[in-house]
Amino acid sequence: MINSPKQTVAPTREVMTLDEFKGYQRVHNDSDEERLMEELNNARHFVEEHTGLVLSESTYECAQANFDGAMGAIKLPIAPIRSIVKLEHYNTSGALTTISSANYRLHDHTLVQTITPATGVLWPLVEINRPDGVIVTVVAGCVADGDTSSSELTMSRYHIAKRAIAMLASHLFENGLIAPIQLYKTPMAFQALLNTCRLEFL
Repeated sequence: MINSPKQTVAPTREVMTLDEFKGYQRVHNDSDEERLMEELNNARHFVEEHTGLVLSESTYECAQANFDGAMGAIKLPIAPIRSIVKLEHYNTSGALTTISSANYRLHDHTLVQTITPATGVLWPLVEINRPDGVIVTVVAGCVADGDTSSSELTMSRYHIAKRAIAMLASHLFENGLIAPIQLYKTPMAFQALLNTCRLEFL
């Protein structure tokens, strides 16, 4: 099983602009802008963490202890994947080794995406007792800078996630709540939106 993904390159922009959120929240006091942006950022992180849906393009490392058999699929815990930067493993000698991109394939026809070995290729053996024996570095995000070419299913969930972010950020702003956010204390309507855009296996 893949461990929690680690973000290594943050998105260059927020999913919702300050003006969009201020319109949603009906806030017109510019003195609140810093706090509003903080709540938007907190809300986006919470929604991404609880759905597996990466909203703005960013880079992640996903690690797991081993390959699931010689031909097993690596099930990625985030989506949508825009590209695989590299696939690495610690070999039986303990050396970190990069696997050629010719030796694996990304299957991105569903929202839950997987990596499998190419035809005729077997996954290599991995050093035992390492929680990060296999490391996949990916670029993920529903929306990249200047590119909204994601599938209809992905974009549908993206727009639902934006509504969830606005609702949660409003809740945090109105109630003066601070991190950590507890799911059971969030509005039921927000939880329903969250369930709608959650990846199937989470």
